[in-house]
Amino acid sequence: MYDDSPEMKAILYSKFIKYDKLNEILGKSYCDSINSKILNVYIDLYQFIASLYRFNDMQEPMNLTSCIANLAIHYRNYFKKFGIYTNIFIVYSPTTNAHNLKFCPSWNSSNIENAALNTYMRDIVNSNLGLMGTMIPYLPDIFFRMGTFEVPVIIADMINKFKARGFNPPNLVISSSQYAYQLPAYIENTTLLVQKRNVEYGDCSYVVAPFSPIVNMYINAIKKESARDKDFILRKDYITSAMVLLGVPKRDLKALISAPLFFKFVRKMETDYEVPTLEGIVSVLSRMQEKAIQNISISEISNRYKCVDLSYQVGLYDTMPESMETRYLKQLSDEPALNEINNTYFYNNPVSLDML
Repeated sequence: MYDDSPEMKAILYSKFIKYDKLNEILGKSYCDSINSKILNVYIDLYQFIASLYRFNDMQEPMNLTSCIANLAIHYRNYFKKFGIYTNIFIVYSPTTNAHNLKFCPSWNSSNIENAALNTYMRDIVNSNLGLMGTMIPYLPDIFFRMGTFEVPVIIADMINKFKARGFNPPNLVISSSQYAYQLPAYIENTTLLVQKRNVEYGDCSYVVAPFSPIVNMYINAIKKESARDKDFILRKDYITSAMVLLGVPKRDLKALISAPLFFKFVRKMETDYEVPTLEGIVSVLSRMQEKAIQNISISEISNRYKCVDLSYQVGLYDTMPESMETRYLKQLSDEPALNEINNTYFYNNPVSLDML
């Protein structure tokens, strides 16, 4: 009987950013600019597989693991062409963190609900996460880490801890998370590669670099149109303010004010404050006379700030035992065992071991 359910590998391989697109948005210019022979690549697995919860049936669902392993190998081989060796970190969290929800109860509610209702896909994901935990340690310098906080928070903490130990290569984060825009804004030597596809235009992936107009790009991304005052390039440290006041749509955090009003807010903030702190945001808003601002409470601003601010969330994460976990760095060497896993589980979609 013909099975018309979608293939796991077809869905996931369609999300790979192909080499010609990578050449267009990264290529030699990026590789030369990082001035390093080592690159740490972080893959946001949560965002990569979030769309799977739209499906209630799937052919060969365990191929999720081999597709993710091949995704890591895909990026390794791309940078190998430029003489750069990659350490690749696959990072996953269910993103149901109480430290976001206690400040903003609606945080990620749509995705949480989709995962709760689709028990079929949830079981598939959990089974594959277990299999990845078994297999990934056998792949040289490819690591799989799980946590409970937002993936960008976990990544920021990993980068900080590596740096504190004297290991500080350039970082490339691959994610479609709007929340991840804070990484190139706040974390030194970190670039965000946004994976994006459009039905009409195909692969529209792009790069958010530390020197990019990050906040303007964020506003354009969440508003799906060019923001007004486009000639006014906002400093990158206004990214938290933008998320607090303009929302984070993919995390179900709605806008409190319009983009034009946000630009007006920034102009006032820059007059009185060198850095856009929580106290500064509250102070400036309290002195603005626009009607749209009058109903915004101090407590709402404070809660939103604590929910979205990367530094605040990393601080919370550092108090959790999981932040000290290092077992994910353990590497195993057993070629026969790896080949057995590959042949047993992925005979129709094998991991490209020969390309490691």
